[in-house]
Amino acid sequence: MIEEVWDLKVHKKQIFTVRDRDVVINEFNDGLRRCWTRKHIPGRGPLLLLQEDRICFPDRNGTCLLVHGSSTDGFPQLGTLQGHSMTINALTGRHNVIFSGGWDKRILAWDLDKMISVGEFEIGNSITSMTTGPHGQVYVTGERRIYQLRTCF
Repeated sequence: MIEEVWDLKVHKKQIFTVRDRDVVINEFNDGLRRCWTRKHIPGRGPLLLLQEDRICFPDRNGTCLLVHGSSTDGFPQLGTLQGHSMTINALTGRHNVIFSGGWDKRILAWDLDKMISVGEFEIGNSITSMTTGPHGQVYVTGERRIYQLRTCF
C-alpha cells in the first residue's frame, strides 16, 4: 500500500482500503506474506462492511451511498442510496439498517433490504463520526458535541 488510506477494514483474508477515489480490495495468500489486488471499485471513504456480505461507501462525489455485494459474487453493485446534499463523512449500522451522516448536518437511516431511506435526523452540526452501541444506540459526533440517537434496529 503506497497511497494515503482514509479507512481500512479487514475481513478474513481480505483488506479493504479507501481514500478519495477508489475502494481497493486486496487478498492475502501464503499467510500474510503476499497479497494481490482483487478489485478496484470507484468510490471514497468512509467504508462500512456489513453482515459479511455487503460493502457500503459513498460515490466519488461523496453524496450517494453505493452498496456492493460479497466477494463470492465478485462484489456486484446492489444499489445506490441518494439523499444527502453534501459530503458523507460517517457510516455505521448493523444487520440491514445503516446510518449515514455528513456536512449537510443530517443523519439518514437506510434499509438495505429494500434500498430505501427509513428515517432522517437533523442535529444542527456537521457530522464527523458515528458508531453503534450494544443496544441499538447510534452515537454521533459533530463540532465538539456527542449525540446519542435511540433507534429500534
